[in-house]
Amino acid sequence: MRLAGKTVVITGAGSGLGREAALLFAHEGASVVVTDLIEKRATDVAAHVRENGGAAVGLRADVRSESDLDTAVETAVSEFGRLDVMFANAGVPPEGFGSIPLEEFSLEAWHAVNEVVLTGVFLSCKVAVKAKRDARSGCATG
Repeated sequence: MRLAGKTVVITGAGSGLGREAALLFAHEGASVVVTDLIEKRATDVAAHVRENGGAAVGLRADVRSESDLDTAVETAVSEFGRLDVMFANAGVPPEGFGSIPLEEFSLEAWHAVNEVVLTGVFLSCKVAVKAKRDARSGCATG
């Protein structure tokens, strides 16, 4: 159990790579905060982790929302006492992925993808760094 005593927040962990990462982190001993835009997916993955002996909390979080990500980090700290890893995994494909030629791809669709892929990573890092700094200085997060 290489990650015993560590706490991980994973965005987009209700399915796909995020789900598999949550299961692997938990298998290696980490406590996991599973987030997803669809709450049921997050809570289902967290339940699966707990059923297999791990520690997990599932909650809805939109990576385009700084307050949702603050809540995810605050949950990690309040439930498990710390934050060690922020895995900014959430992503979405463009509408019509693979079937729309580039010259027909709309600017609105481009922005929609980047709000999740780029802004989500930026906000995830921003709230995680604040939590880590607060922990080093002895301050509570939130």
